[in-house]
Amino acid sequence: MGKNKSPLQQSLLLFKNGDAIGQSRVPAKDDGTIAWKVFHSTTFHNYVGNFAHLLEFVRDELNVRQVKDLTPDHVSAFFRSLNDRGLADSTIQKYMATINKGDAIARHIGWRPVEAPPLVRPEPKGPRLVDKPTPYSCEEADRIINVLDGLKDQRFAAIAQLQRGLGLRVREACAISVRAVHPDGLDVSLSHNDRTKKGRPRTISAINAKTQSTLREWRSIALKSSRQRLFITSAKQVDKLVRDYQKAFASAAREEGISHSKTHDMRRTFVAERLEFYLSCCISRAEALKRLSEDLGHGRSRMERGLLASYLPSDEE
Repeated sequence: MGKNKSPLQQSLLLFKNGDAIGQSRVPAKDDGTIAWKVFHSTTFHNYVGNFAHLLEFVRDELNVRQVKDLTPDHVSAFFRSLNDRGLADSTIQKYMATINKGDAIARHIGWRPVEAPPLVRPEPKGPRLVDKPTPYSCEEADRIINVLDGLKDQRFAAIAQLQRGLGLRVREACAISVRAVHPDGLDVSLSHNDRTKKGRPRTISAINAKTQSTLREWRSIALKSSRQRLFITSAKQVDKLVRDYQKAFASAAREEGISHSKTHDMRRTFVAERLEFYLSCCISRAEALKRLSEDLGHGRSRMERGLLASYLPSDEE
């Protein structure tokens, strides 16, 4: 049952019992086993990692060390922590799907009683999802970064500036390598090593002077410290830095009386500001949306450009 095993080991052991990679879903639908089976390798690895995050949380915060001891209250506390960190609703929903799948597998193999209440409460379902995220205004972004700049850990203000000026996802900003940064801070060239989504490479120009100076400053600090990454000494530190940054960011937004506090909304601020810049350069609407989708590293550019069109000023539509 995973006794004395680490959260990752327990999660891997649990989901191996639902491993149906390469099999057809049709028979599983017919015989009712689809609820506890996983059919795709990428989904399997995502489930293992996400469920391990839950087990790490309950171990560290609630002193719960085995899957069999999990309760709906423990899971609700985990969801509250995700909301407090300012995670996007879509990310929280992925955790919900992971926990539901893990719960089904645990019941199937006897790690949890079949009659036990579901770990994710059906009403209300999981965490309370907030309104659709919106970008921070220029003023709000400045205020949040100024608060972060006053903290002891100066990395937080720099990460927020990179999210705003380059449109980086939070893990990309926290894991960015020295190699990715232009010596003069003029752009960043990201690769799989920089934790890009699905390993997609891209280059983003830094058109803002503050973003350029942030890149130069932290690149210099990292080189003097013989670090390969701007903000951390090892890739293993990414998750902790992400959590610490999200907590500091949410606290800064609340301190400034800003109604939303998700780090991903700083990426949306980049969208609004960069789109305005492209249009000011007399670039066509279609080309501006194409460039912006490439800047953001979107894989489904046709669909994403449709979503990005909502940022266009009304006189451009």
